[in-house]
Amino acid sequence: MRKEHELLGLSLVRVLVPQRPHISPGDGGHLLVVPRRHVRDRSGLTPAEVLALEYASLVAAQGLTQALGTDWFNYQENGNWSVENTGAHMHLHVYGRARHAVAQPYGEALRFPSRSELPRWETPKPSDDQVAALRQALEKGCLSPELAELRAAMNTLNT
Repeated sequence: MRKEHELLGLSLVRVLVPQRPHISPGDGGHLLVVPRRHVRDRSGLTPAEVLALEYASLVAAQGLTQALGTDWFNYQENGNWSVENTGAHMHLHVYGRARHAVAQPYGEALRFPSRSELPRWETPKPSDDQVAALRQALEKGCLSPELAELRAAMNTLNT
């Protein structure tokens, strides 16, 4: 993942703008929370990594709300489509949902392409201004008083 896709780098996880978003910024946006350490699934995470993953997903949701006006969220944990090989890497999708969404209607299940349709599936990416606003919102979200207790627990386990 290129550095410009990283919105927030914590010691155990990163929040990224996906190279191929599943939801456009206008429909609510899409961010990834990725552990720094490669694990196939959640069962391979340490307690500190589990807390860091949860913390970063909440910061990501706050960032999408502030930067894009997102109304709701869906969270989806994946390894990826290469689960049969050793390259699988657990990651958490934070899908923003907007009431005015067109391609991913609010209140309906998310729609994704099949593996064979993926090369032809294009979703608009966030603009440079939206990426900058997301980065700023995530940095601000790390200081959120609502997350202070979770942040403290995460930091305690990470020492």
